Parts: sequence; C-alpha cells; structure tokens
Amino acid sequence: MVFDATSRSGLLYTNWFIKRTGNRNALMFFGIDESEEFARKCRTVLLEEKTFFPDALKMLGRKLNLITRISMKIAERNKSVKILHLKLTDAK
Repeated sequence: MVFDATSRSGLLYTNWFIKRTGNRNALMFFGIDESEEFARKCRTVLLEEKTFFPDALKMLGRKLNLITRISMKIAERNKSVKILHLKLTDAK
C-alpha cells in the first residue's frame, strides 16, 4: 500500500493549501509523525518512507512562485509531507 501523509504539525498548512487548489474533497483529517510506529500499530511493515516534493522541486524549479518553493522546501526539511510504502501482513 502506498499513500501520502502529513505530520500532525503540517496538517493545518496542508489543508489550507488543498483548499486553495479548490479540491475540498482531498482534505486530510489525521497526521502521522512516526511512520514506524504507525506501521506497527496497523500491523504492517514499513518498506519505504520518502519525502514528497524533491522531484517536483527539480522538475518545476523556477516555474513555481517563490512562496510555493519556500513552502515546499520547508516541508522537505521538516519531513512534514511524505510518501509511505507499507506491506500488508496477516492480521492474526
């Protein structure tokens, strides 16, 4: 299973940004601070955790406005937006 997540501290900013895009159906309602702990509580195995924006920053570079670039770099530095890859296990 692969999905994107944000930290609890990044949740307010993430939802503010999502609302700005006009997609209110994509709001997030919980944050994940510790990926390993989350995986353990869900009885899954964390295969990979990576930050969300490095490829977008490289590809889009100066095409993004300054505030967006700064916001993305801060999110990268704080690891507040990430992609988790979990392996489902037998729930016994």
